[in-house]
Order: sequence, then structure tokens, then C-alpha cells
Amino acid sequence: MKSNFKADLSKEKQLAVLLDSYYQKHLKKYALERISDFYALVTNIFSDVDKVFTSCNITFVNREKLILHLSTLGLTREFFQQLVQDNRDVNGKFILEKLCPKKEGLLYFSTQNKAEKPVNLILRLAYLEQIGVAKRLV
Repeated sequence: MKSNFKADLSKEKQLAVLLDSYYQKHLKKYALERISDFYALVTNIFSDVDKVFTSCNITFVNREKLILHLSTLGLTREFFQQLVQDNRDVNGKFILEKLCPKKEGLLYFSTQNKAEKPVNLILRLAYLEQIGVAKRLV
């Protein structure tokens, strides 16, 4: 299995240049520092020039509000840890009882195609905006 970790980090550093320009343009009244209070979900990334990202959409997600909302559904850190432990051999989509997979979200296990074997909670942007934990910047 091949790891994409280094390649992903490289792309993230390249994308940071574009994100910083967006933040300066759209958040002029704020002093910004990279921290983990909020998540910035970056979608629709375009590159008109090789190795230079030229546009994207940014949606901010309030991490604390998201964790609180998920916990009200019973989707706590402990729940996910146990679920991953009990489903080590799963690969691909995993439907969560508390979320509609088409409108809200699901888990995705990459146990057979990634060296890191990540488990990702995939939540729909429209759902995050609907429950009041996300707001689109650009």
C-alpha cells in the first residue's frame, strides 16, 4: 500500500498561499492565526497554472459546536473509538444509524487502500450549514 501523506502535505502547503490571500481579502477586520478553533473545509479547488491554486470555496466549521451536536446524537469520541475497534476489517462506506447517508453523512474506512488506514467521518456541507455549525466564506 502506498501512503499519500507526504504528497497531501505538499499540496496543503501550496493551497495555504491561496487560503491566506482569501482570508486577507474577506476577513479584513480580523487578525488571523492558524489554530484548531475552527475547521476550514476547502472545496472546488482549481489550478489554472501548474502547481498554483487559483480559486476555491471555503466553509468554516465551528469545531466545538460540531462536537456538541454530534454528541447529542450519541456520536462521541468513545462511540467512534469502539466502532473502529469493532470494525477493523471494514473497507469503504459505513452507514451510521444516527445520520442519513445521502443528506447528512457517513463513515468511510480506508483500511485496504491506504497505508495509514484512516477512518473518516464525512459530513455533507449542506447538513453542516443546516444545523448551524458551518458558514461559507467564499
